[in-house]
Amino acid sequence: MKRYTLEDFKKFGRNEFGYIICPSGDYTGIPEFPAYCIFEANCRFWDECGFGQYCHFGKDCKFGYGCNFGKSCRFGELCDFENECNFKDNCSFGKWCHFGEFCIFENNCKFEKWCNFGENCLFLTGCSFEKYCEFGEACIFSPGCTVEGGKELKSYTKIKGIVGTRRCTYLYQLTDGSVYIRFGVISGYEDKFLSAINEKYGSTVYEQYQLALELAKLTFQEEVK
Repeated sequence: MKRYTLEDFKKFGRNEFGYIICPSGDYTGIPEFPAYCIFEANCRFWDECGFGQYCHFGKDCKFGYGCNFGKSCRFGELCDFENECNFKDNCSFGKWCHFGEFCIFENNCKFEKWCNFGENCLFLTGCSFEKYCEFGEACIFSPGCTVEGGKELKSYTKIKGIVGTRRCTYLYQLTDGSVYIRFGVISGYEDKFLSAINEKYGSTVYEQYQLALELAKLTFQEEVK
């Protein structure tokens, strides 16, 4: 992989819209980037890099700890971000992106399917998540965030160990008072989800999920108090 210096970067050309075209490669020696850059796939960046607004990144780019991104940046599939990265309004992310702990996403960021997040991430108003995204413990969602393709979230909890020792089930309390549940690709509101679980795994697992659902509802009620 070619390693680029700041002098190399200054020589990159622009497209007809004024964006700087940045080829695939190693940018770990450059700490700051201006607005309106387009990076091709498989680029690498070091800790605490800063990027201006409206930058675009191809798939499978990797970013170090504490990077900062301006508004309306766009990222392809399979991008990887270390802990404590910060994103301004209206950033968007492709499928299978991974984020470390304590990342902050400002208003109206959008995430495609199968993105996953570490613990203690913060999502401000209007962030939206397509299906099958996964969240670490203690993530915070501001009003107006939606999950599973448009369901407005009020609170969530997750549990491990009902099926397999490591796989998680997500229970989302929605703003309309309903509970939406997902385990892997099995998802639905309470009755639909429990019926699918009973069909696939049998009565013992079904009863465990019934208990887990009741406990989750008690947790949601305590949060209201």
